[in-house]
Amino acid sequence: MDRVRICIVDDSLTMRAMLAEMLGGERGIDVVGVVADTAETYAFLRSVRPQVVAIDLGIGGIAGLTLIDRIAGRLGLPVVVLAAGGGDDPVVAQALRRGAVGWFDRRTVATDTRALVRLLKRAAAMKPRLELREAA
Repeated sequence: MDRVRICIVDDSLTMRAMLAEMLGGERGIDVVGVVADTAETYAFLRSVRPQVVAIDLGIGGIAGLTLIDRIAGRLGLPVVVLAAGGGDDPVVAQALRRGAVGWFDRRTVATDTRALVRLLKRAAAMKPRLELREAA
C-alpha cells in the first residue's frame, strides 16, 4: 500500500506537535510538513506537494476559509478541516462548500486518531481537481 503524504497547517504549537507525532506513527501516513504561518503555507505546499492537507479552520493570518480557497482552488489538493465545532457549525459547512473534502473534530484527535487516519486516506484517494502548476 502506498503511503499518504500529508501536511498539517495549524497555528497551535501543541496541536502541530501532537498531530505530527500521532499521525507520523500511523502505518501508511507520512507527515511531509508542518506549517504554523499561513503566509508561508501556499509556497510550502507547492514545494512539498502533499497528497492531502489537514488545516485548522481557526488558523490566524489569512483566514482559514481563504486558505482553503487557495489550497483547494489553486492547487487542487484535498483539504481536511480540523475544527472544534461539529458538522452543524456554519463555518465548517462554509469550508465544505468552498472546497474542503471533510472535517474532523480536533478535540477528539487523541482519542480517535484512527478515524482521522481513515479520513485522510480517503481524502488522498480523491482525484485532484487541478494539476499543480508552476509559479505563474
